[in-house]
Amino acid sequence: MNRHHRSAWSLRRAFALASGLSLLALLMPGFEPVPVTAHNLQTKMVYMFPDPATQTLLDNRINGGWVPGTPLLQVNDEIGLIIKVVPRDGTTTGVGGHVDFYVPNGVTVTDADYLVPDGAGGYAAVAMKGQSPIPTGAGPIGAKVKTQLIGLTLGPNVNGVTEKAVADGTGLMRGTVAGVYGDTGIFYSTHPDTNYDSWVESGGYDQNTGTGTDNTMTNNSGDVVVPLNKWDAEQLLAWGAKAPIVAIVDTPDQRGNAPWGLASGVAGPLNGYAWDFDWDYWRASGMTAADMRAASDQMGPWQRIKYAGSRISKDVAGSASTTNGYANIDGSSVGVDLTAGDLPATDPTTGQTDNTSPKAIRWAVGQLTAYKPEYVRVKFKVNNTTAILDQTGCPVFDGGTFGGDAGGSDNGKDHLWRYYEPSRVRWNGCAGIGKPADRIAVKVGDNFQYKVKFYNLGTTTLTNVVVKDTLPSGVTFLSAVPAQSSGPNPLVWNVGTLQPGQKFESVVTVKASGSGILENCILVDTNQLPDQVSCEQTYSGPLPFLKQTKSVSPTTVAPGGTVQYTIKIDNIGTGPTGNPVTIEEFLPTGFTYVSKDLVTINGANVTATTTVNTSSPYSTNQPFFSVPGAINAEQSLILKFTALVPSITPGGTYCNSFVTTENGIPAPTGSQACVDVGGGTIGDKLWRDWDGDGVQDADEEGLSGVTMELQNGVCTPSVNCPTTTTDSTGFYQFTGLLAGTYTVKVLSGVPAGYTQTGDPDEVGTC
Repeated sequence: MNRHHRSAWSLRRAFALASGLSLLALLMPGFEPVPVTAHNLQTKMVYMFPDPATQTLLDNRINGGWVPGTPLLQVNDEIGLIIKVVPRDGTTTGVGGHVDFYVPNGVTVTDADYLVPDGAGGYAAVAMKGQSPIPTGAGPIGAKVKTQLIGLTLGPNVNGVTEKAVADGTGLMRGTVAGVYGDTGIFYSTHPDTNYDSWVESGGYDQNTGTGTDNTMTNNSGDVVVPLNKWDAEQLLAWGAKAPIVAIVDTPDQRGNAPWGLASGVAGPLNGYAWDFDWDYWRASGMTAADMRAASDQMGPWQRIKYAGSRISKDVAGSASTTNGYANIDGSSVGVDLTAGDLPATDPTTGQTDNTSPKAIRWAVGQLTAYKPEYVRVKFKVNNTTAILDQTGCPVFDGGTFGGDAGGSDNGKDHLWRYYEPSRVRWNGCAGIGKPADRIAVKVGDNFQYKVKFYNLGTTTLTNVVVKDTLPSGVTFLSAVPAQSSGPNPLVWNVGTLQPGQKFESVVTVKASGSGILENCILVDTNQLPDQVSCEQTYSGPLPFLKQTKSVSPTTVAPGGTVQYTIKIDNIGTGPTGNPVTIEEFLPTGFTYVSKDLVTINGANVTATTTVNTSSPYSTNQPFFSVPGAINAEQSLILKFTALVPSITPGGTYCNSFVTTENGIPAPTGSQACVDVGGGTIGDKLWRDWDGDGVQDADEEGLSGVTMELQNGVCTPSVNCPTTTTDSTGFYQFTGLLAGTYTVKVLSGVPAGYTQTGDPDEVGTC
């Protein structure tokens, strides 16, 4: 990006030179979850349902004269499905969670997002959040021994790192707990082992489809599970199983750390922990130490999708640290860019068995907080309306979810496979009922609505359709539009016949009369299909729900310049946070805190009383802010501060993250507020060209004191474009430039009567 153009001056010269992230956090002061014995936090599936844009598409088609009996889904329709999961029945925080959508045949995935409800019935895509703090070394369990892996070296990974999986001589596993969870973002896989229910379909542990008793497995925590897919099952067999066998690799205790680079839930080539365990290779081998090394020396199937906030695992291999922290770096610019093109289409026939069709989308969503919902969305284009149907003529879509260990603030210390306990959902498009609430949380006495709805998207006419909604304790029924046939509890609608292309809907209004989780399930009964059930879970009580964003100005800067960061934390929940609210910054490497510029909370200026700590264990690269006061419901905290970009910073894009803590609960963000640091240079010389040949001779001196201006088509010439002045030799230079098209012009300082002997206004790029 460096370009130099030499220019000559003689009488009367005119010269030109050209060269070429939302995180949400749920914080609950005084909130006590239901007592449980679990020492981890699982995500539990709530529902899968069409997003508002898809509902609008289908409603407009029905209302526009669609003929009942005609299939409603058409080729080239873009369908968006939202999956909601809730972490519950465990610790207050979880180190990380995963959500799956299993891609059917005959579609093309066009987008994938991490969402937050916008409070108006819609959803906003936000940056992925970060992993929970967790031990950055082997943790308090300590490193385990696996001598069979001595000699196994993995790498390089996407970070360029190569490490030994276990220590020479001792066989101590060199992975870290934080490293296992460090890869966050959105991923997809084309491997047949990752298609839905492939563990059961392949025959389970004995790989015999004629036996069904070996499809279940028991994890180290004692939970009996059926893995979502064969790949998950293989990793569980390697790292966390107690039955049907004790884990193959993590035989000592199926917990704590793992060998370096292994045991991630999203192992793949663009991740720090990139490798997985190949159980098929292992069971077909002689099961020697060499075979175990070979089975552990392949990259996993999960490809990264480029998404804001994403992080890539990067740890210190072999660390024995028990200190909670983070082990990842910015990954927001890495992966397949769905804004530039779609994923490959799934084959209408072989999409679940080939090696090219996407089988699954997996979100690694970072820290979980008890009873704080997680929302994700996938969008896909329908290519073949027959391929998406099951044998009953209904489009069927599958999803799954699982969590991991507790967060470090809740004494988390184990890799995720110890606690692998998935839950799943199947949305049947013929009668896939849903009843999403219009509020993310409510207070006792609040009125809120369930929007009950389903479409018949298949080819089968449904008869004797009955919708039954059993309201939970803790809500009082107010009305239903259209009204129920009987009720109020259960509410029953006798729908009768529902042809393809028809829908049923009713808006149910209730009042919150109790506190805690209000779980409401609804059922559709037909003559043609098994009962279809969908549930909604809504928290009732004073619940803070924080949406965290961060921006930077300017977004481009030269080395040695300063930028101002703005953190905005909106409480879109029903109650205040704890007091104080603290924010720990993780600035890009080398960036340093300069000044606290503005702090407001609930509209009040608290700049003077907000403290900033840059002393150990913090620093000017990792400042710690303590903001006095609680963020009230429907109010915000705004923090602005200035940071210095070192003069030696190489050109590139620099993102950073921060952690908000309130009431003892940390809420880490993913990568946000990315700033481009220019690394390009444009420089040249002006001189007195006495012989007018455009070439500087030894006796032709430079022109000093001439003001030069750099124009880029964005700034206003002679107003706010950057300028510099030639030195005693006639040399000038503009540094810290991003790639682009520039023009350098002379503003002033050329002696009267000079003309140009070099090239006139030249435009170019660098």
